[in-house]
Amino acid sequence: MQLVGTVFFNVSTVDALIGNLSTADTNALVWAPDMFGSICFIIASHLGWRAVRPRGSQRRRGGTNWWIAALNYVGSLFFMLAAIAALTLRTTGEELNTAIVNSGTLAGAWCFFVAAYLLLPPAAVAE
Repeated sequence: MQLVGTVFFNVSTVDALIGNLSTADTNALVWAPDMFGSICFIIASHLGWRAVRPRGSQRRRGGTNWWIAALNYVGSLFFMLAAIAALTLRTTGEELNTAIVNSGTLAGAWCFFVAAYLLLPPAAVAE
């Protein structure tokens, strides 16, 4: 599901480079794939979270796998918030809220970055 979301994000990024799109075209070619990508990321994050903490589990939070799943989930929610705010308004031709688009994208990227860092194997100690 994460792969499908990534493909949607790449489609929206390439389409965003097309100049002079109408509001309807921007929403169809850029915003819609961004939303679908965000939905795919949330589904993938939820499945990852379920794998780390199945229903009824009494596992305590704080392990590396827990943090990776939590950061991916939070990052996906930030990406979804950014996608919602990126809707182009028909009345003005502007995004719903550019500040939320930028901050949500940055926060989501940082969450994914830290989660990816946590996946790195520990460095070997030289003796």
